[in-house]
Amino acid sequence: MNSSAPSRSVSLRRSARRGGFTLVEVLVAITVLTLITTLLTQMMGTAQKVSNVVQQRINNFTKARALLDLLARDLSAGLYRSDLAVYPAGSQTTIAFYTLRPGASSAATRNLALVQYSIDATSTDSILKRSDLSIGWGSQAKDVSFGDATLTNLARVTPSDTASGVVGLQIRFVMADGTTQSTYANTVDNPLRAIGVTLAVVDDESLKRMTPAELLSLRGTLASAAPANYTVKEAWQKSLDGSFDWAAYPASLRNGLQIFERFVYVSPVF
Repeated sequence: MNSSAPSRSVSLRRSARRGGFTLVEVLVAITVLTLITTLLTQMMGTAQKVSNVVQQRINNFTKARALLDLLARDLSAGLYRSDLAVYPAGSQTTIAFYTLRPGASSAATRNLALVQYSIDATSTDSILKRSDLSIGWGSQAKDVSFGDATLTNLARVTPSDTASGVVGLQIRFVMADGTTQSTYANTVDNPLRAIGVTLAVVDDESLKRMTPAELLSLRGTLASAAPANYTVKEAWQKSLDGSFDWAAYPASLRNGLQIFERFVYVSPVF
């Protein structure tokens, strides 16, 4: 008898077993790979969401900073007199005022500009428009209507676009006694000290997803939540964190709507 035959058979079986995987090993490997793939997919999805939020915030910060810088520059050069109108009464989305312009053409004449910022309610992109009208102010002030609370020269102003996605614009006047009000006043006893500008801005991606009706509703909600006698940012933020109906708008709006506020100190003239 050949005693080596069984030995070779056992050796071959052991060799075959060492060269392959059992069913249990294959199932374990598949399970581990599935878990790794799932985790990687979730991580990539989370990273994409974080990236989208960051892009929304960058878009808003860039837009708001440029607008606030522009507004601050104009407001800093504003001409604030007790007999010269600023900010038409009753408006919730407009500010208009006269600004001093450097460079007098003669001793009796100097240049002014009538500047207006207003949200275009007819635009599907909720655009903040800026108007700038140069005015010659002579000693008789023939082109400037002192005491004109309606700023009739605004009819001569041609607006230009500054940025889209501005769904809220509120102006507050801070007086020397520390009070805040929504209408312009400037007296010797209680002069104007600063002007607060509050903007609500929607990022470009969320803006594309919103319908005109949703934009109109959002502007109305923010306008109704703006208090008259103190700053607006805190009130708007409380409204957004509280009773605001996020379900009525695109999901991206939750991260795409941001509130910004800046105060500009001014020097009134009497």
